[in-house]
Amino acid sequence: MSPSKKPKTTSRKSPWTILAWVVLVLVVIFSVVALIRLGEKKTDQKPPKKVQNEAKPKTPPLETKTETFQLTDKNFVPYHQSIPILMYHHIGDFGDSNDYRYMYVTTENFRLQMSALKEAGFQTITFNHLLNKEIPAKPIIISFDDGYEDNYTKAYPILKENNQTAIIYMPTNFIGLTNYLSKDQLQTMLNYGLAIDSHTINHSNLSSLSETEAIRQIKESKVFLEKEFKQPINSFSYPYGALSDATETVVRNSNYGTAVVVTSRASSNNLYTLPRIEINHKDDAETMLTKIESFKEINNRFTWNY
Repeated sequence: MSPSKKPKTTSRKSPWTILAWVVLVLVVIFSVVALIRLGEKKTDQKPPKKVQNEAKPKTPPLETKTETFQLTDKNFVPYHQSIPILMYHHIGDFGDSNDYRYMYVTTENFRLQMSALKEAGFQTITFNHLLNKEIPAKPIIISFDDGYEDNYTKAYPILKENNQTAIIYMPTNFIGLTNYLSKDQLQTMLNYGLAIDSHTINHSNLSSLSETEAIRQIKESKVFLEKEFKQPINSFSYPYGALSDATETVVRNSNYGTAVVVTSRASSNNLYTLPRIEINHKDDAETMLTKIESFKEINNRFTWNY
């Protein structure tokens, strides 16, 4: 008897296995579709345009209007009349002390005096203009001795209002001291058109010094100012008006073009002893003009030889 055959058994997969295969297939399908779409996007995408570097418009420079002194009328021929030179010290109130009252002119009086000069047809110049033969029809020189700070705070604004210039005779050792002009203040006035000139190193009375020290005071003050302000120093003011033939010779030989004293009766035909008209606390605009007329009557018989 033949042995009986065992029936075939069919193995059935687990439902979890089937589910895993389905998930795997779906992942593959989605991945393929995603790659196809990404490729289509890259194909359709146009290359970016090259942006040319356009030159940026340059910012125009700021227009800075620098106010400067201007001569409105000038000629270039020698001026054969003695030019009035006014001498000031302080501008402002002198306070309670009477010791140096004569050195002060009130701010209001100074304002009226400068207006009176303008109305009378005077044009202010410095010795720089004179030596360059830039001389208006009716010239006058305004000078300040010693370099007090009120020359900047009180006088300078009034000069600017009237388009006027002046000379500051500055002792070099006084620059930056309390109540005296600073380097920046001097530079500001210089930039506008005022002149800075020498008044020795420390306002020394030259007649009381040795010859060697007098020479040092005259020469080194000029060298210092020219180095500090990069400008030629053309004029010298004798402190206290003290001078002698010897000091005048030193000034002349130190390449100054002119020198001034403190009296209105000095020699107008000598460029190294030029007279000045002192304006003090007693002077208003009217008395100032009277002093100028008296000066012209005395000195117009001289000529300036330059």
